[in-house]
Amino acid sequence: MGGGTWDNDLYADSVKARRTAGVDDFDYSRRVQTGEVAAKVHPDLDPTRISAIGRESRDSMEHPASVAMAVMFDVTGSMSETPQVMQGQLPGLMDAVIVKANLHDIQICYGAVGDWTSDDFPFQIGQFESDNRCDDQLRNIILEGGGGGGNHESYHLGFYFAARKTSTDCFAQRGKKGYLFTIGDEKGYPKARVDEIKAVFGDDIPADIPIETLEAEVAAKWVHFHIIPQNTSYRGCKENRTYWENLVGVGRVIPVADAADICEVIAGLVAMMETSQDAETVASTLGLTGINRRNVVAALSEAQTLAACVR
Repeated sequence: MGGGTWDNDLYADSVKARRTAGVDDFDYSRRVQTGEVAAKVHPDLDPTRISAIGRESRDSMEHPASVAMAVMFDVTGSMSETPQVMQGQLPGLMDAVIVKANLHDIQICYGAVGDWTSDDFPFQIGQFESDNRCDDQLRNIILEGGGGGGNHESYHLGFYFAARKTSTDCFAQRGKKGYLFTIGDEKGYPKARVDEIKAVFGDDIPADIPIETLEAEVAAKWVHFHIIPQNTSYRGCKENRTYWENLVGVGRVIPVADAADICEVIAGLVAMMETSQDAETVASTLGLTGINRRNVVAALSEAQTLAACVR
């Protein structure tokens, strides 16, 4: 997957058409929640439909040097608004990554993480795309807004997907890691359970998998950042930040003052990793000003040393 090219005009036309027709941007989520359609994950985001090969990011004549990116949101509680924010800012993200970070062959996969212990839809995941099907993925996410209320969500489902259910040419053919962004304000559960993986993915695993094991597998083929929005229920929680730093590493945990800045932070992190530019230079390249610039620079500064070491 991953053909085509992102088109800002097509995105704008689609938004206009929905407004004219009175259709919600996240219409599938609305229809599920009102009972208009069966309460099921959209077929395009159903993890039980992933092939044995996994979700694929492939080179092609159109995109000869594909780079895989996966972005997975916590959609529980107050975090359920994050996909809506990003969907509205998608043109800016695509422009920043493709043009300003110079990744013309980027292929992006979007997903949503919930809580397997309490949610009906604990994991939803799309395909790697380069064109406006990225928008379709986002808009087909069910915004359940649930969660277990215990400062834990099922992030390990995203780790399992990235580690064991993807096949990317950037890594397999060129040894270049893809980019994984997980976004959430709570901690993860300690392990992926046998029954959970069977229910969510349809996979039979011999034993429970510690989340640390899955993260090690992720780190082998992905540059993984965990973004923690600071305008949510657990804003400023030092315990949660320490948890994530112990799990994914210092410099890979990125507090973001406002969820509205996440698109620029993701684009900036990619640009830093690809070019070795510092946070201030990247912010200038992205054309940021005012409070938006200050917020993004503060977030990017967390990863500055890491970016220099990786390059």
